[in-house]
Amino acid sequence: MKRRKFVELCGLASAASLVTPGMSYAVDSKKDLARYSRYRGFNLLEKLTGTIGKYNGPGPRLKFQEEDFEIMAEWGFNFARIPMAYWQWASPENWYSVNEDVLKDIDEVVEFGKQYNVHIDLNLHRIPGYCINGVFWDRDYLGKRLIDPWKPLMGKGVAVHVGEWGCYNKTPHDVALRWMRDLLSLWKEVRWGALWNLKGTFGVLDSERSDVAYERYKRHLLDRKMLEMLQEN
Repeated sequence: MKRRKFVELCGLASAASLVTPGMSYAVDSKKDLARYSRYRGFNLLEKLTGTIGKYNGPGPRLKFQEEDFEIMAEWGFNFARIPMAYWQWASPENWYSVNEDVLKDIDEVVEFGKQYNVHIDLNLHRIPGYCINGVFWDRDYLGKRLIDPWKPLMGKGVAVHVGEWGCYNKTPHDVALRWMRDLLSLWKEVRWGALWNLKGTFGVLDSERSDVAYERYKRHLLDRKMLEMLQEN
């Protein structure tokens, strides 16, 4: 599908309230299902608002970095989700007036994916989400609330993929790692792939945590413990 057509269709679906989190196309066989459900990788945020780590409005135009794909391929990951806010190529006042020049950045990220054998998921973001507070979420409760509701669909051969999750850098690092370990182990049991942010306050690179002994990696600061946990699962 041409990327302009994709953007137009997503805009129409949003207007009709048809876009839902985690929406994906069905796969054709059990073989495809097994391959899809083990995609693992990261979210790249250049088209989310234009400013990595800031979610409160439009920012300057940012282009995707080829180095990010070099890093993902070097680490053994094979999936990049591209959350996109429509105001990157249009405006709240006129959704259908598309800036074609900005869409060239999306063409470029697709080509990076082909070059480095990283699957690209173009995701129209900016739909209502939710926050979970006030409940003790141990591993058993996580499994009951986050996995059990999907089992009927899984039983019919529908692929499930966790497109976005994360833990903000203000959460103590040891707590974040324990929470990650619980979720990753649950998802591995049911062969779900999952995506963490590559860079920024939810990322493995340049997360600006105050309680991490970072390792220099290329031009970045790497949270090695977090990376190794993601690689193991």
